[in-house]
Amino acid sequence: MPKILAIIVSYNAREIIDLPLQSLQRSTIEVDVLCIDNSSHDGTADYLRAKYPEIETILLEKNIGFGRANNIGIKICLDRAYDYALLLNQDASIEPDCLKTLVKVSMENSSYGIFSPIHRGDNASRLDQNFSAYLSSSGTPYLIDDLLLNNSIRDVYQARFLNAAIWLMTQECLKLVGVFDEDFVHYGEDEEYCLRALRIGLKLGVVPSAIGRHVRYKAPVNPEDKNFSSIEHMKFSSLLVEYKSLQSSNLRAASYLARRFLCEIVATAMMADFRATLTCAKVYPRVISFILRRCLRSF
Repeated sequence: MPKILAIIVSYNAREIIDLPLQSLQRSTIEVDVLCIDNSSHDGTADYLRAKYPEIETILLEKNIGFGRANNIGIKICLDRAYDYALLLNQDASIEPDCLKTLVKVSMENSSYGIFSPIHRGDNASRLDQNFSAYLSSSGTPYLIDDLLLNNSIRDVYQARFLNAAIWLMTQECLKLVGVFDEDFVHYGEDEEYCLRALRIGLKLGVVPSAIGRHVRYKAPVNPEDKNFSSIEHMKFSSLLVEYKSLQSSNLRAASYLARRFLCEIVATAMMADFRATLTCAKVYPRVISFILRRCLRSF
């Protein structure tokens, strides 16, 4: 029986944390659980200790973000020689046979490093809207074709990206790819991680016979915490992923993004899209400054 560590990063999750934890309790395959709380202010930590005393919990003094908090769990997973890490969002759950199915497919497909089940949304009869976009012919080739044309359904379909709401990661993946890039605080870290996995030859897989659910709960934000859902932050994360994907020097990357900035700010200004223009004016200089600081440190 493989050793699996489920890692759940919680943040003001008192109202939703039962969703992932109870789904793990119903799993037909045994799994150890680690909760890492990102300095919740709503009683999440007390609730975890009271209702789930058997679960290992790490309480952080401040919110360090999704990727950095998961890195604590990933390092523990490696140190304790677990065979798999299951990253599970605080607002996600798995069906009882989901993990067993993912492990079985993993053991039969060693070239894959990360596996994802199908993600249902808040309405369990529908796919999660974002996840459905990843199943396009370009994102996950042949899956839609096989479903619509009544072809034989494969055990796993190779994907170009999997969002980290529900990831089963192999030990090989953890060793070769490592942890999330800590330049990302929240959003973008899973996309950059997928790029690194693909770059070293590991595949990403969607397993259609495994089912999970992602309800996309909006946690209340602590007053002192940054709003990671803001347009500016999302734009910054997207540009940071693009920078990380560029196979070029820091100076060339900064020059490329500077040209992009000029083109985009002129285009948005001509369309009188003042909100987009303001976002560009705030975010591009921040990203370019980040890259140039990297450039200076390399001298």
